[in-house]
Amino acid sequence: MNRLLLWVGALLYLPAAAQAQSLRSASTQPSVSERLFWDLSKTQVGTLSTQQERKRYLTTIQAEKGRITQSSLDIIYENAMDLYRRGEYEEAAELSGTILSVDPNFRGALALRDAATKLQSGKGTGLSPQSLLEDKFERGLALYRQGRLVEAARLFEETVQLDPWNLKARDWLRRTHYQIAERRTLRGQALYAQGKIEEALQMWYGAVVLNPQFPGLRGQITLAESALRDRETGESLAQALGHYNRKEHEKALQSLSEALQMDPANLRAQRLTQEIRREMGVKYLQEGQKLYRQEKLNSAIHQFQKARPYGLEQEADLWIARSRGKIQQLKKARAEMARVERKRKEKEKEQPSAAQAQAPESAAPSAVLPTEEAKRMANKHYFSGVIYFQKGDYEHARNEWQIANQLDPAHEDAHIGLQRIQGILGP
Repeated sequence: MNRLLLWVGALLYLPAAAQAQSLRSASTQPSVSERLFWDLSKTQVGTLSTQQERKRYLTTIQAEKGRITQSSLDIIYENAMDLYRRGEYEEAAELSGTILSVDPNFRGALALRDAATKLQSGKGTGLSPQSLLEDKFERGLALYRQGRLVEAARLFEETVQLDPWNLKARDWLRRTHYQIAERRTLRGQALYAQGKIEEALQMWYGAVVLNPQFPGLRGQITLAESALRDRETGESLAQALGHYNRKEHEKALQSLSEALQMDPANLRAQRLTQEIRREMGVKYLQEGQKLYRQEKLNSAIHQFQKARPYGLEQEADLWIARSRGKIQQLKKARAEMARVERKRKEKEKEQPSAAQAQAPESAAPSAVLPTEEAKRMANKHYFSGVIYFQKGDYEHARNEWQIANQLDPAHEDAHIGLQRIQGILGP
């Protein structure tokens, strides 16, 4: 029978056996967290790509494992209690020890193991389950009369665990819990009056566990939690303002996010968040505009895109479109400049300069600019005119092409450009 029950217990609590095996071979086996991340394709949940996803998955697995563990331990505990009631104290103590090897804080198993061990070792001495319970109860009463309520409650609770139908022990346990809750409530009130809100809440949480219906306790907890939330929100707001004054906008937003998590309806945190986000967006927009004027257009687009998440989508998109349009204009201008340069070089190869061939040797060398220099400068002004023309600045384009025409009257592209300008602006 003993072997059968232990075998059933092992089947019911397979995770406990796995844990014990892990402890015996810790040097060769992977950790619990590592074993949870085997080939996830086998579990049909896909690949967990980010650390945050892995943390959430691990938390879910651990919570489920804890639920299964507790359920299995409860079943084993019921088996151990059955053994105890039938007088099989050695087996009951052994099975209780199995439970405690998994969960050392399982209070029912602690009481059961101690009682079964005493009864097994006291066989033949007249010790019985009833006398054991009476002894526990009497010791609990003695502790209660001494004001040692926590120790008394533990003995009353063990008595009830071993004999759930013991109404006298149940009544004294309820009475003791009420008085402990009362003490914790009064202690919490004193701590709260001293401004120690966290310590007060700890007292009250313990009291409400012992006596959920204690008069006024839940209302006090609600008020304290609200006061604590207000204080922590105020601290986060103060941190945010400090970061904001030091121009640490990202840190300020993080502190404000923490404040809004605690108090989503805090108008001050909401307004400051909007103000900082607006400032950050304007900053990125201004940096982009500066780069735009310097014709560093790809860098400008990057800054405009950084401004979008901060509520400046329309302004940022407008500047992004403008920057991309200017990139296309510059590409066309460079292509036009390259075309003209190729044409000029081809013409120089085909027709050597007539001025060079017919110039008299006695001509004054500094009377006019050298012919090649004049052509080079004419091309430079022509290219500048092309850029102005692409921008729609026709007046500057006409001025540049007129200079190019004066420097090189044979510059055909300058003539064509002036004709186009004349068609747009008139003579």
